[in-house]
Amino acid sequence: MTRRTAGKRFAPAVFQAAGAVALVVLLSCGGDAPQDATAATDSAAPETAPEFTAPIVFQRFANTGATPTIPGFYGGADIWIMEGDGSGVRLVRKGVPQHLDHPSLTFDLKNVVYAEFTDAEAGVEAGARIFSEDLATGERKVLREVEGCAVHHASISPITRQLVYARNCPEGDGFNKGLILELSDRRQIDASNTTTLGVGNGVGLGRAVLFQAEDEPENGERRMEIAIIRFDGYGQGTYTALTDREHRHRRPAVSPDGQTIAWQTNLTGPTDDIFLAEIDGSNQRRLTQSDANDGHPWFSRDGRWIVFESDRSGNWEIWKIEIETGQVVQLTDDPAYVSTRPRW
Repeated sequence: MTRRTAGKRFAPAVFQAAGAVALVVLLSCGGDAPQDATAATDSAAPETAPEFTAPIVFQRFANTGATPTIPGFYGGADIWIMEGDGSGVRLVRKGVPQHLDHPSLTFDLKNVVYAEFTDAEAGVEAGARIFSEDLATGERKVLREVEGCAVHHASISPITRQLVYARNCPEGDGFNKGLILELSDRRQIDASNTTTLGVGNGVGLGRAVLFQAEDEPENGERRMEIAIIRFDGYGQGTYTALTDREHRHRRPAVSPDGQTIAWQTNLTGPTDDIFLAEIDGSNQRRLTQSDANDGHPWFSRDGRWIVFESDRSGNWEIWKIEIETGQVVQLTDDPAYVSTRPRW
């Protein structure tokens, strides 16, 4: 079912307050192409052949009984990498006592971008920064940092190379929720007037952001929808819902050609499956066919495969599925770890 909420437009407001749970996307003004937010992460060293040809980065934490289905769970995860066929698995960076979260690869495959939470137990309350790490040398630098806040859940758009990330800043007794867009000249506008829903897990689409939007729970059940906010050259946004809000639709991804989205949902309940749809939310169809939980989808760079996390083997591992044939391949198999949050 596709539902749209369009036509309502809001004037942009410059974001100056310290407090917000913000989803940040780098955009450009006027008719310019979006700024490559990951360009600063690319090494200036002489060109060398990458270690992998189609790598997947993911996070792992010790298998102590906790699962990635727990909202807000941080767990002290590490960052790992492997080839797209599951070979060459190796540790990139150890997290504990910190927690390393939601890794993404730059377009040249030389750097991995991830968030580091200062304290694995405290989570956002202790703060977090986004780092870029050179896969060849292990050298890293801070990519995004806001004093007193946590910036995390970074993604790099497969279309525009835009960096999108969440930002949590304390305000009063809790946290406000907003959708902050950082323009090419680094001004910020608060787009939260386009929705009163909680926002997260965003992906940049040029002058738009694809994300999950969460309503208040009903009968103890979380209610979420996949949505897009499109912005004009003045920062005015139009909100469009792509799914219903009666289920738990979350963690969207977009194909490299910008035509297809994937997300996880309990639409077929009670566990999560991965669904596909056109970029406008039409032609929704189920991709994974399992009684287990399948989640955190991300498209391969050629658009043929989707990598995802699943507990279908009895442990949380990384899998991939070929979109055209439905062929499913298990990529990791180590019960000592919980393997999650994969990205190509």
